[in-house]
Amino acid sequence: MTSPRPRSEATATAQERTQAAELASHGDTLRAPTKAAEAALSRAKAGRAHVLTAEDQPHPSRTAPRASEEHRRPVPPVEPTIQAYYATLVEHERLDTTCHGRLERARTQELLTRTLPEAPARILDVGGGTGVYAAWLAEAGYAVHLIDVIPEHVAAALNDGAAFTAALGDARHLDEPDDSAEAVMMLGPLYHLLDRNDRVQALREARRVLRPGGTLAAAVISRHAALLAYASRGELDPGRRDLALATLGHGQHDPQLGFTTAFFHTPDEALSEFRVAGFHDVHVRAIEGPMWTAVKTCTDPTHQDALVESALMCARAVETDPAMLAASAHLLATGHA
Repeated sequence: MTSPRPRSEATATAQERTQAAELASHGDTLRAPTKAAEAALSRAKAGRAHVLTAEDQPHPSRTAPRASEEHRRPVPPVEPTIQAYYATLVEHERLDTTCHGRLERARTQELLTRTLPEAPARILDVGGGTGVYAAWLAEAGYAVHLIDVIPEHVAAALNDGAAFTAALGDARHLDEPDDSAEAVMMLGPLYHLLDRNDRVQALREARRVLRPGGTLAAAVISRHAALLAYASRGELDPGRRDLALATLGHGQHDPQLGFTTAFFHTPDEALSEFRVAGFHDVHVRAIEGPMWTAVKTCTDPTHQDALVESALMCARAVETDPAMLAASAHLLATGHA
């Protein structure tokens, strides 16, 4: 198992431009963005990775290395509104069948392709749901262990026949040894930890289980997401406007606006929390970019393919522009331990 090799910012930027160019050159169908990300990941690992067979899986018992007694904590109860929301949500359907979901998935895979260490690195997918991204990475040769706080998610992941392990757990108290992973993904937990101390604790736990120089990639929801979503649909009445404006002030998302109990970040808050938790080389990038509202509201199937392709190109062009970051629905923060 190889240790991550942190790249200089100049090297990373050059490589990102190359991979973005490769991804942009792929086909025009709505599924092309996801295929492009998968192809880029395969090329990035060519000669260095292999797809693990059933015989050479690192955890054939489908269990992970255990943490010391100090870090073994009972999983806290999930807030009922969050439990109810995710118990019935089929994440892979959202990411596969909706235009916004496909844009989000393609860009997330694209950014992870640039960020993660080489396979067969061990990756913890904390808050990994039913395993949408875990399965993708396992197929590329990574040793992936999924951790989620929703029992239905873990059960679905384990019953799906995927080549990764899964267990119930909480992002703030990982049942994992120190220095046991080359990378950690958090593509959801930071949404639902309303208290800043809890979010920093989750980030510190990620740093604890990472090997020196290891990579953390964590998604957050943009502070402006609800306001932009309702405005784009022509549904921003005074009541919703006031709730959305309140979120802009304190970050606490009101479930009356849809979704569930959550915290919405500004780019600066994401940077700050990463740095307080001890990460360096921290960057925040837009996932969907500013055109996600157009993609989300498009009902003309003959225009959807071209719109998604345009949205992808736009997101790549402005992904680090500080003036445009807040216009994306989701942001991906990355850093090294």
